[in-house]
Amino acid sequence: MKKILFFLIVLGLPVMASAKITNMNFSDAIRNKVIKLNAVNFAGNHIGKSMRLNMTNLKADSLNITVDLGVILKPDSPGFQPMVLIGEEQLVLAPKKKGDVEVYVFCGNAPLHSPMKNLHYTFDRVGSDDLVKVLRYIHDNKIYDYLGQKAVWSITNHHQLVEVYDIERDSLSKRLIEVLSMVTGQEKPSYYRVNAENNTPGQSAYTSKTLKLVIPFEFLLKASSIISVEVYDGKGFMMEQLIERKRFERGHHKFNVTFDSEPYGPGKYYVRLVDPEKVLQEKKVVAEN
Repeated sequence: MKKILFFLIVLGLPVMASAKITNMNFSDAIRNKVIKLNAVNFAGNHIGKSMRLNMTNLKADSLNITVDLGVILKPDSPGFQPMVLIGEEQLVLAPKKKGDVEVYVFCGNAPLHSPMKNLHYTFDRVGSDDLVKVLRYIHDNKIYDYLGQKAVWSITNHHQLVEVYDIERDSLSKRLIEVLSMVTGQEKPSYYRVNAENNTPGQSAYTSKTLKLVIPFEFLLKASSIISVEVYDGKGFMMEQLIERKRFERGHHKFNVTFDSEPYGPGKYYVRLVDPEKVLQEKKVVAEN
């Protein structure tokens, strides 16, 4: 081995020593000035993989950087949303070298404007423990879309859990609401609102306008019965029958009904589960503008 090393030195060839790699969280690397950051929203989008983190290693050792769950970046221009990083991406940086990684993000403040393409950001802080817990569930279940965004807003903007719902993913939505209920202490809702979505750059990301209301019912029949589900306005007038005189057999029943509230506008509605003789259940629901 000594002869080989001597031969390499004589020839002027580099002798590779075992490289030292230091593992660090992204936030610690920023705070300790181990890396220099250039962050840009390359897609002009507040949801999905739209943020690129370009990092420069300022140290003589190689770094393995792990993006923390819940890192919050602030925009260089006022009026735009902070970005919440879902986290867990990794980047290895050689000494004094640059590298970049694209990361998944959510909007961190619902009323503010969605980012314009190529808007620059800087490190602000790591979010609350509650935010990190929710992002862990989002990451593990890969909820990188509007359902995950609504969950984040329930933490950052204290939005109601009634809005954390995707009509195409009923079971996943309800499991996510279970997690949010435990984290925030909010009660689980008795119905769900499907809101309009807006991802236009430069416009507010959040809209409270209700498109549909989804109402779950669960009940036990001791004998078969004819069941209807009816929607009433605040004055007691029936507006629609969502289920009209359908026979249900004896036993346990569980289902959702969907009320398209948009044509009627915002307001309070009463959704009743009835048989020919009485009201079995009634739920008050609210559509917003």
